[in-house]
Amino acid sequence: QRKYRCSICTSPHSRKADLDRHIRSVHTQESPYQCLGCGERFVRSDARGLHWKNVPTCHANHVKKEGH
Repeated sequence: QRKYRCSICTSPHSRKADLDRHIRSVHTQESPYQCLGCGERFVRSDARGLHWKNVPTCHANHVKKEGH
């Protein structure tokens, strides 16, 4: 059952986290996940992970800059 509805477009979601991600990506265009390797920003962390998979040097540079 999808008990969480978007107050802007009424899109239904099963989990609050999914609703929050929907609002962030569709309505606010917020991009909280940044690659410190190149500066590109992403709406979803998994999109940043895919970026790192496709551009391994960015991931390496991100890890260096983050200090891990």
